[in-house]
Amino acid sequence: STSLLLVDFLFANLSFADLRNGNELEAITSNQLQQATNVTGVNLSGNDLSSFGLGSLNLTSANLSSANLSSATFFSANLSFADLRNGDVLQAITTDQLQQATNVTGVNLSGNNLSSFGLSNLNLSSANLSSANLLSTDFSSTDLSSADLRNGNVSQAITAAQLLQAANVTNVNLSGNNLSSFSLSNLN
Repeated sequence: STSLLLVDFLFANLSFADLRNGNELEAITSNQLQQATNVTGVNLSGNDLSSFGLGSLNLTSANLSSANLSSATFFSANLSFADLRNGDVLQAITTDQLQQATNVTGVNLSGNNLSSFGLSNLNLSSANLSSANLLSTDFSSTDLSSADLRNGNVSQAITAAQLLQAANVTNVNLSGNNLSSFSLSNLN
């Protein structure tokens, strides 16, 4: 692979560029990403982005799956439709990081451990939360419209109480969930 350390990305258009690199010494840096004018759809999957300053970046449709996001900052970042799947709880995106972003509509968090996450007041419309661990996740005042909440694991699936806390659950996908104990009469 080619080292990106000495490449000047000032005003570069990195839209949908494949910048995957597991070798930290050859991968793009936080400063280089900040210099680029366009990073929508950029593929950074598997990269070590720990402690990266990703604030104010438009990461719409970016692939950050399996990237190490520990201690990365996302203040005012646009994460709409970003792929944030990561099974490693120590490297996956956190509650605080999601709350820092300005836009998280359509994010892909499928399979992530979101247990006890505080996702209140977020717009997670069209988000993919399928097979995510949603045990004790706080969805109060959250927009879950058109979200994918499919989960065959009863102990990790969303509950009726969580759905009732949400601000909007129009068109959520609950297929495959065990709804036998659900009382859905008060949902909007």
